[in-house]
Amino acid sequence: MKKTLVGILDIVHHLAIVLWLGGMVVLGFLVAPTLFQTTLLAEADAQKVYRTLLSGFTLWMEICGVTMVVAQFLLRRRYQKQKSLYILDAVRQLCTFVALLLGEMCFRNILPNMNTSKRVGELANVSSLGGAYSTLALAQGAILLLILSITVWLALPQSMGTTRRATMPEESVTPTTRPRRRRKS
Repeated sequence: MKKTLVGILDIVHHLAIVLWLGGMVVLGFLVAPTLFQTTLLAEADAQKVYRTLLSGFTLWMEICGVTMVVAQFLLRRRYQKQKSLYILDAVRQLCTFVALLLGEMCFRNILPNMNTSKRVGELANVSSLGGAYSTLALAQGAILLLILSITVWLALPQSMGTTRRATMPEESVTPTTRPRRRRKS
C-alpha cells in the first residue's frame, strides 16, 4: 500500500510539472505568435483573447504548483537517510516555491500594470514591463527545467543496480574473531 501511494504521488508530481511547463511552452511559443502574427484578428482582439488564455493558465499554474508542493511535502521523508539526496530534494521544493512566486509576480503584478500603462498611453513603461515579464517568464521556465532535471535525477537508479531512494547504508562486515583464552599459570 505504501509503495503504491508513493508511486501515485510521484506520477502526480511528474504530471503537474509537465503540464505547467508544457502550458508555458504552448502559450509562449505556439499561441502567442499565432495570435499576434498570423491571425486576422485585430491587435486589441488578439490581446483580449491572449489575456483570457493567460488568466485561465494562471489558475492552471497555481493548481500544478500547489500539487507539486503537496506531493513533495508528503514524500519528503523518502530521502532523509541520504544527506545529499535530502538536500537535493529540499532544493527542488525551494525551486518550486520560487517558480510559483515568479508566476504570481507575472500574472498578478506585471500584466495588470502593463495593461494600465497601455490604457494611459505610457509606451516606455509598457516596453520596460514587457521586458520584465519576458525575463520573469524565462526565469520561471528555467527553474521548472531545473526542477524537472532534479526530479529525473532523484528517480534514476544508482549505477550499482540499487535505487537512489533512501536505503540504509550497508554496515561494514568484519570477520568475527574468537576471543583468546588466557592460560592459567
